[in-house]
Amino acid sequence: MTDSAVALRNPQTLRTSLATATLSQLLTAQANLHELIDELREQQERQQLERKGRRVLADMRSLMAKAGISMDELQAVLPK
Repeated sequence: MTDSAVALRNPQTLRTSLATATLSQLLTAQANLHELIDELREQQERQQLERKGRRVLADMRSLMAKAGISMDELQAVLPK
């Protein structure tokens, strides 16, 4: 692991490192952090939607099985 990677894991070390940065460097770092935060939020939202979709599908299949309906039967009655 590089020194900069270690600094990112320790907020105090990161703060000390950034204390010597120029305003331009800090603004660039801020913009990069906002981008990373947005990407991570979007990734978490996608993962939550995928988990929810899998749960809904499992629930639907369970209900269909209890009702004695196969996936083929369901697809046959759905509009094309």
